[in-house]
Amino acid sequence: MLREAEFNLRTDQLAVVAADTDTSAVLTVPVTATGFVIGTLTNYHSAADPTEVQAGVFKVIVNGQVTHPAEITVTSSAGGQASTAVSSYIPAGY
Repeated sequence: MLREAEFNLRTDQLAVVAADTDTSAVLTVPVTATGFVIGTLTNYHSAADPTEVQAGVFKVIVNGQVTHPAEITVTSSAGGQASTAVSSYIPAGY
């Protein structure tokens, strides 16, 4: 279900990619440790992929501060969930 969770250290943005075989499922992204909901993923259905690919890019702001979460959970409205550590990177060329 959870394919990618990367934090861009240059832009302070979290990119999340997940999928669900239930094409009507809504996937939300909370921080695992706190339950703080970062956002909801957007559907990107592809005929070449048998699952419903969903993705989102977020700035995680808690109490006015940009936060780099250590772990996120993706929760499906269909009942499933998956957690992963968030990797971080600096884009090439910086």
